[in-house]
Amino acid sequence: TAAETAVAAAQGAREVAAPVLDAETVAALETAAAELAAMLEAAPAPPLAVAGPQDDTSTVDDRVDQASRSISPEGRDPLPETATQNGTQNGTESGTATDGAAPVDAVTPEQARTAGGAGSTATGAADAPTQQESPSAQLVEALPDLDIEVSRRIQEQAAEVAALTAQVQGLADAKIAEAAAAAAAAEAERLAAEAAAQAAAAERARKIAVATNAPNGEIPTDVLCGVGFDEGVLLRCDAAAALEELNAAYRADFGRDLNVVSSYRSYSAQVAVRRTRGSLAAPPGMSNHGYGVAVDFDGFGGLGNFSTANYRWMRANAEQFGWYHPRVMRPGGGGPQEPWHWEFGTDS
Repeated sequence: TAAETAVAAAQGAREVAAPVLDAETVAALETAAAELAAMLEAAPAPPLAVAGPQDDTSTVDDRVDQASRSISPEGRDPLPETATQNGTQNGTESGTATDGAAPVDAVTPEQARTAGGAGSTATGAADAPTQQESPSAQLVEALPDLDIEVSRRIQEQAAEVAALTAQVQGLADAKIAEAAAAAAAAEAERLAAEAAAQAAAAERARKIAVATNAPNGEIPTDVLCGVGFDEGVLLRCDAAAALEELNAAYRADFGRDLNVVSSYRSYSAQVAVRRTRGSLAAPPGMSNHGYGVAVDFDGFGGLGNFSTANYRWMRANAEQFGWYHPRVMRPGGGGPQEPWHWEFGTDS
């Protein structure tokens, strides 16, 4: 029935909506559907069409008509003929056959009692006639009555359940579509970020390769990278990334950033430094500053002074980030004793 269909549809909508909607919204539908199911359970069963022996599709009206014909006088088999009234009467009175008539058989006591009973019944029926219900009325009365009020309430409840089902299903569909759109957007964003990261990594690798293969002091500055804590720094990109990490660790312990006073030096810049500092600077074209992998720090003490807190912290921590103080510049190393000069990727 339509009401049973409404209950089934409500159950399907509840299963879809429960994971995506709040419990209160789903509970309203559950309550209404449960009430409808209870009403259907308690409702009287509707009349059932009983199949006839020859026609399984016969209707109630067909069966009523058939029953009416089966008990009508026309439908009865003819009764056996009885003795003629005159013959019986005359034969009884005289005991002999009348002129021109066949003799009448004698009536046995058994037949007399049977005939007397029938006559008594007939006489009684004639004396006290009763009005009997027609066969059609008897069959119709035997069918269960349909409770109109219950049917009306079931229809109203079914309509309410159907409306709530449509509402809940619509809300659930919208939530599911919204979640699917959000998931698709997140996936698109993830893929875009992944593509951007891959592109950035490829570009970084390209810049590193160009810088590595360039002559000392002749690296194009557009393939060098800066650092976030000091806008004046230019280094080969892998060295710059490592210095960023090193500075973060330094700042966590000291509360301030490293102070870089020199990074990449072009060939002309190396000439100028050599002219100023003399033998303390490498010959032009020989300095690791010209490869973009060396820095000089401020605040690390003067020449030959290896006792500052900055220097000791760097010696203890810098190597894990790929930065080294060259062996020749350490105490007893044989080179200029510069505690401020640090290089990436090599400790020679």
